Amino acid sequence: MLKDKVAVVTGSSRGIGFEIAKEFAGRGATVVVCSRSMAGAEKSARMIKGKAYPERLDVTDRAGVTKFMRQLIDRHRRVDILVNNAGYPFDRKIWTKRFHEVAEEDFDRVSQVDLKGTLRLCHSALPFMIKNGGGVIIN
Repeated sequence: MLKDKVAVVTGSSRGIGFEIAKEFAGRGATVVVCSRSMAGAEKSARMIKGKAYPERLDVTDRAGVTKFMRQLIDRHRRVDILVNNAGYPFDRKIWTKRFHEVAEEDFDRVSQVDLKGTLRLCHSALPFMIKNGGGVIIN
């Protein structure tokens, strides 16, 4: 059971992230549903049975990630689980190319979300997890 645990799931307004958030909530966790779209996060949070709170979060915005984590701690007092699920949206123009054909600019856009977004969230969450005696990060 995940009662009294706070789980942050990025990219959880749909797809795999939504299913992860729903599962955590079903097991008793308080879930923070994160999306670049507040409307999407709100809709998904309403669909989840249990404690689910919507938050707008753009993982490419370092200052925004830091602010998000501070507000999360102020509101919930802890973060026990971080699921870095946010990913660059499927773009046929990028993803169907051979690797050596992908432009550096396209690779940079993908890495801002998929790699640096994960780094930013881990950097923001880890000090609070360490202070509280641990936590779980799923990438």
